[in-house]
Amino acid sequence: MRYALSIFFFLSCLAFHPSARAERVYVTNLNSGTVSVIDTASNSLVDTISVGKQPAGIALNADGSFAYCTDLEADRVYVIETASNKVGPAVAVGAKPYDIEISHLNNMAYVTNQDDMSVSVLDLSNNSLAAVIPLPFDGIGGVFIYGIGLNPGGTRAYVGGYYHEGRLWVVDTTTHQAIDHLVLGHVEDIAVSPVENRAYVSRLSNWVSVIDTAANSVLETISVGNMPHGITVHPDGRRIYVANQEDDTVSVIQTARPGAPLTSAAIETIAVGDAPFGVACNASGSRLYVTNTQEDTVSVIDTNANECIATIRVGAHPWGIAVGPSPPAPDNGGGGGCFIATAACGSKTAPPVSLLRAFRDRILLKNRMGKAFVKAYYTYSPPLAGFIAKYDWAKKIVQIALFPVAAAAWISLTIGPGPFVGLALLACFSLGLGILLPRLKKGATEKSETKTRC
Repeated sequence: MRYALSIFFFLSCLAFHPSARAERVYVTNLNSGTVSVIDTASNSLVDTISVGKQPAGIALNADGSFAYCTDLEADRVYVIETASNKVGPAVAVGAKPYDIEISHLNNMAYVTNQDDMSVSVLDLSNNSLAAVIPLPFDGIGGVFIYGIGLNPGGTRAYVGGYYHEGRLWVVDTTTHQAIDHLVLGHVEDIAVSPVENRAYVSRLSNWVSVIDTAANSVLETISVGNMPHGITVHPDGRRIYVANQEDDTVSVIQTARPGAPLTSAAIETIAVGDAPFGVACNASGSRLYVTNTQEDTVSVIDTNANECIATIRVGAHPWGIAVGPSPPAPDNGGGGGCFIATAACGSKTAPPVSLLRAFRDRILLKNRMGKAFVKAYYTYSPPLAGFIAKYDWAKKIVQIALFPVAAAAWISLTIGPGPFVGLALLACFSLGLGILLPRLKKGATEKSETKTRC
């Protein structure tokens, strides 16, 4: 029963975390070979990391413990441990790696190679090249690949590029094949809605195309500012933000409600710095961060008021940008204390382990009830984890059971507390697991003793 209470307490803490969570902004500086680190609480530069020659795209893993940065000149992806801001071994990819997106569900990164007409797939569990996906282009030269966006499930990647006609390729990430394409103008960047079957594509011809990702068709085209590039979707899916390089503005697009007639429109423009390029929202959507390439700054926008509230000096020619949680506490082994998940998954870098570790560091350890749970969990979970590690059937049971737990942790980390029904479901799971596994352990022990006597 003590196992049931321990796990149940862990899940119940989903409902008691603080609404405000510390975050960091990571900015690649193309011309200075650095990554700037910004603290969102103070809107101040807290560190500068030397990274390669021409850092461009950047993305963070689920718990913010690692940042992955492409290098246009070195044809590498650099791995940055955010707790120490140290750069680890680089991963070789294609020619001129440009943009990068990470699927937190399958722990894979997808990198567009500008001069190779391909997408490199990285396995983040061991930071290795897992596959290369070629993009068909009818044998015509002069093709450049730019942005990439992933659907929430990580099963589809949308890759933009330009040659004589411009295309948006649809890639099946399970088969590693391009399965469709749309002929568009010069595609710069892609953002996929987290709540519905929509992708938003910035095109250099001053338009944003709205794509139905279920049918792979264009639903509508929205006029924005001059030379739009970076594009992102608000976490609630109702607003889109596009950086207009030649206008020094960000366009705000109000999206159509699901099931309603298409009425998307640019409702407002926000003045920012000189030549804005990359855009990224924080987890709650209350702040938007914009890189200004020609004045070496980042603009901070209050998305409720749609106005710039701060400007932060960074490196030379800031380019890519990513927002994520502040670095987690140092991992002292054993999956960072996530004993049960690590025993079931066999690796402390497995996606469920990373998510639960992030939940511990960013939520449980931020309140008194959570700290009490962590202490109790460290006391009672190692014996149960040891039992799980011995039996493949126990691992499989816990792996299946961990999926909704990890999903709830992800919801809590990125959106907010999960709905009561989901919490009740997880509570039932935890009680069942806490009661069932000790009985199975007893049965396994008795069976072993019987064999010994025989």
